[in-house]
Amino acid sequence: RAPLTVRLWTSRESYGPGDRMKIYIRGNKPFFGRVIYKNADGEYLQILPNPYREENYFNGGTTYELPSGKDSYELVVSEPFGEEEVILLAATSPLGDIQVEGKGPVFSVSDSRKELEVKSRGLRLQERDDEKQVKGAEFFQENLTLEIVK
Repeated sequence: RAPLTVRLWTSRESYGPGDRMKIYIRGNKPFFGRVIYKNADGEYLQILPNPYREENYFNGGTTYELPSGKDSYELVVSEPFGEEEVILLAATSPLGDIQVEGKGPVFSVSDSRKELEVKSRGLRLQERDDEKQVKGAEFFQENLTLEIVK
């Protein structure tokens, strides 16, 4: 049994104004995931789950595209320009809750980077289901830096 690993990549390595971005994820086993985008101004946006697509469970061995045909948004490059980051937080059990508020088709994240990472790995109480009892959780984080040029 290999530990949880999730590959994260985008459709290109650099982007300019008006370009459309696609983000891809693929795990080696089933996982729950959260995708966060940090723009050049330091604002964190939760791309997935979002107000229109709450699902955050992914099958292992399947490549997922964000946004996909199910989503009501596109990732269009605009100001501010500079270094930006895509952050993937993944676990074999549901992720802890973070502070978010609606911002159109995505969520704005109120938590700091450290809070975001700690809370995502945190535990939350849920009703016990003896048939699906979790014996432990594996966590995985991947960060991808992008250059957004004028």
